[in-house]
Amino acid sequence: MSISSQIFYAADKHLKDKTLSLMRPCQTLIDLGCGDCQFTERLVDRTGAATVITVDTIPIRVKYSYGHKWQSVNADLNRRLPIDDNTADIIHAGDVIEHLNNTDTFIKEIKRILKPNGFAVISTPNLASWHNILFLILGLQPPVAMVSDEILGTEMVEADKDMPKHRRIFTPDGLYELLKHHGLKIDRMYGAGYYPFTSSIMATIDPDHAAYIIAKVMK
Repeated sequence: MSISSQIFYAADKHLKDKTLSLMRPCQTLIDLGCGDCQFTERLVDRTGAATVITVDTIPIRVKYSYGHKWQSVNADLNRRLPIDDNTADIIHAGDVIEHLNNTDTFIKEIKRILKPNGFAVISTPNLASWHNILFLILGLQPPVAMVSDEILGTEMVEADKDMPKHRRIFTPDGLYELLKHHGLKIDRMYGAGYYPFTSSIMATIDPDHAAYIIAKVMK
């Protein structure tokens, strides 16, 4: 495995480990943008949720949840979701919001379907990470800020080919302001991964420049 791959997978592991550490036992879990559902399985194991709802925009991804006793929803995450108010004890939205045009509706929907005593964990790549800043200093386009739905598309796996590329990229401050604007209470924000290191220590020391942002929010 190349050094760049080691760094990427270390950051991804830290993101997932940190997300799992924020979970608690619950009755109803909703995974928005469930993807291949491999991480959904880990969330379910961690929370022991009896009711699990997976939501994704891409039909082929919805099928990944088949075979589980879960409710599978094929829905546009830019729009109102076919889920009742006050449904979820925990909502997970991992690396989803950056793919959406209507981020306001997305956050409003999280607030609407979340129970009053529940919480949501939202993660997204960090525009203010040092590697993105370095790209800008060199006059280069940061890879996280995609300019086309066709460029880079040739390397996507089948389930990702129809997935919208990155639309809106956040700094920790930008995500905080969006969540606050829509009346969500920010319990805490974290950093995960820290390029070019494989250790998670720097993301804890300097979360504002970590590879990923994680926000835990409540109504």
